[in-house]
Amino acid sequence: MINFGIKSEKTLDLLREDVKSVISYQDGKKESQSFYNKNGDRTLRLHFDENESISLKQETTFKNGHKTGFINYDEYDNKDSAGQNELNHKGQVISKFYNGDCEEQYQYDENGRVKVVFYPNTGAKDIYEYDSNNLAIKQLSVKGENSMFGSLFGGPNKKLTTFENDKFGNIITMRVYDAESKQLLFTQTNKINSQGDVIESINLNGDGSVYSKIFYSYDYDNKNNWILKRDLDEKGNVQQEQKRQISYYS
Repeated sequence: MINFGIKSEKTLDLLREDVKSVISYQDGKKESQSFYNKNGDRTLRLHFDENESISLKQETTFKNGHKTGFINYDEYDNKDSAGQNELNHKGQVISKFYNGDCEEQYQYDENGRVKVVFYPNTGAKDIYEYDSNNLAIKQLSVKGENSMFGSLFGGPNKKLTTFENDKFGNIITMRVYDAESKQLLFTQTNKINSQGDVIESINLNGDGSVYSKIFYSYDYDNKNNWILKRDLDEKGNVQQEQKRQISYYS
């Protein structure tokens, strides 16, 4: 899992070098195709149905080099929905809208890092703290008064999540607490290989019992991007495969 402090879409898509486009396959079927500019921004994403026909096209919109939102098109290339970003004079996103409805609002610290994310529809908010490498180390999540999900399924009003990060920006340990009682609710530990990809993820309940274990293996191209990812069980048997066909600018 890549740390929330990292903003590059290409990095968040687990891609390195000057990637131009990626075609992703799930168990042999074409699932999606993404296109990137040299800044690492995803400019277009196509989703495919079972017959490998385009079912959704998402086009990113830009102004003066800054991402201003996206437009979704259906399988007939008709505009289906849209997201808009409101930017400040520094080009930072201060509000995100979906079909005209404000879903997220952002505040930044003096170093330009996201300090608070506020969700107007529910009144919830996330508050972040960072280390010297600008990687998030704490996230305090406060439930809003209108958080229907929380009222239906319970859970603490305030959750504190802590992150320990490696040199790649991967989260190697994540712990979730009830911020008011300090009770540990959940732990995830990740093992990372030399290429910077997760090869083992173990999820533990608050009492330390195992909730789930997930294992992965990879094949790589000469740019150190994985082109085959296998989901494995504890005995090493392949449960699922993902393939990527990657093209580069250089």
